Amino acid sequence: MASRSFIDTHIHVIPNSYRDAIAAAGGDPSGFPVPSWSIGTCLEFVNSVDIQHAVLSVTSPGPSIAGNGIEGRALARTLNDEVATIADNNPGRISFFASTPDWTDVQGTLDELDYIFSTQKKALGVIVMTTYGDRLLGDALFQPIWKKLDDYKAIVFIHPTWYDIKPKYIAGNLPQPLIEYPFGTTRTAADLLMTGRFGQCPNIDIILSHAGGVLPYLATRLSAILLAKPFSSDGGKTVVTMDDFQQNLKRFYMDLALSGSLPQLEALIAFESTDRLLFGSDYPYASVPGSKLNTASLVTYAQNNPKGHLVNASKLTNNTLALFKKHGFDLGSFNSSSSL
Repeated sequence: MASRSFIDTHIHVIPNSYRDAIAAAGGDPSGFPVPSWSIGTCLEFVNSVDIQHAVLSVTSPGPSIAGNGIEGRALARTLNDEVATIADNNPGRISFFASTPDWTDVQGTLDELDYIFSTQKKALGVIVMTTYGDRLLGDALFQPIWKKLDDYKAIVFIHPTWYDIKPKYIAGNLPQPLIEYPFGTTRTAADLLMTGRFGQCPNIDIILSHAGGVLPYLATRLSAILLAKPFSSDGGKTVVTMDDFQQNLKRFYMDLALSGSLPQLEALIAFESTDRLLFGSDYPYASVPGSKLNTASLVTYAQNNPKGHLVNASKLTNNTLALFKKHGFDLGSFNSSSSL
């Protein structure tokens, strides 16, 4: 293989069917404009920032944009088939995380998971959103979905999505991804921990977007409620202890999409998460200049900081290869000898 350094686990694809679905719904409800995308420009970008392998995914709101009925199921299937074709046409460079219907369509989601993992058998895992309707991912309604994912020993990439808060936009029209998305990731990660849902799924691995939002900063604050006694949820049917919390907190993987600044990297290292950090670009929702700036910041830290070896190209790539190998996927032999 070529000597490019990174595997990108947070990079997006925008098939025409998805662009059309968003337009039909009146636009992305997060307020963020849909960028242009083609496989040609995508490959041009990944080559420019030393990405050897890109794991594509359809970002938020995903098939939920078509609702939680037949139309949403159909869009999920169409997207999975279209993105699988893109991966097939670019072997060795492109893989993908498959999409699911809106999780409030529980049966539709279970059926699509069977298609993804038993019939199609091409995806490395699935991308899911932080919320579906007014439900966080630890909601009891979604328990059958988590069980199915655990049965398949799936990698689950959790991506933030818009949510209905008041006011919806900061400063009148600031798109939600800029500020709200990291908090959305934190809220659903906390929900998975405190409902015990993550602990009920020992066979899955979860990747949290954007360095886990503010979880590294707030985890100790969250755990404080467990100092006096275990936390009960589901009407007392589920009990989470401090040991449960700490054990499952350390299971989360986190990508560095738009999270390569010095304060973020210092927090992640203090959080003792460096064995679970992965590279991400967030292209094309992060502009080419924005993504390159984030990568440059990561490069500078890795080269100039005494702790830089904990987040350099070799470390991030080896973390990613080990995660996928754990789930039965060999992405090949990468030359990760670069010091970044």
